[in-house]
Amino acid sequence: MSAQVAQSLLNLGLSKPALYKFEIPRSPLNNNFGANGYLEYYCKSVTLPEITHDVMLMNGHSRQGVVTSQPYGIKYSKPLTIDVIERSDFHSYKNFQDWFKKTATNTFSVRGVQKMNYRMGYTCDIILTKLELATFDYLNDERKGRKLVARNLEKNDKNLENGFRKVWKATFVNSYITSIGDMQFSSDAKDAMLEYNVQFYYDTYDVVMYKDGL
Repeated sequence: MSAQVAQSLLNLGLSKPALYKFEIPRSPLNNNFGANGYLEYYCKSVTLPEITHDVMLMNGHSRQGVVTSQPYGIKYSKPLTIDVIERSDFHSYKNFQDWFKKTATNTFSVRGVQKMNYRMGYTCDIILTKLELATFDYLNDERKGRKLVARNLEKNDKNLENGFRKVWKATFVNSYITSIGDMQFSSDAKDAMLEYNVQFYYDTYDVVMYKDGL
């Protein structure tokens, strides 16, 4: 079945993977991260990590000779990885670096020894919001016939983000930067953009669906 055929059978259309918002709320724990406005447009990609069970195998019990599995824990795939397009003043890189520095003393320094800090001093939540195009309905009008009207586009609708529908929000609990990826420079990359990835460790994440998101 083609995407066009599948979309014609749905009320709200297919999900758009290019519509999302990644944000790191400002906090003293992340050194008042100040690149959210930039990441809203230049966070090139982000992946919602998978969630699986840790299982143990059991042989026998109710059906002898049949091996079954019993989940004994929840496993969140880590790390959370984003790809960033950097600008010429390295604005986002500096903010990532400042947060990374809070994990230890004398980070990015040649002075003295490095001492790791307690994680409660630099972990905070990260938010990933899934956006979708605004939904439209056909309404009957006695004078003008059928007309296309946007659904849920009131100015005070909390489920909207710059005209897009907010479908769900994932909160990554107790996150911190565990890796700032390498940057590749090349004399023949005249028309290329500088990109790198940033990886975050987190404890768990929770996905909350918005009331009118689906």
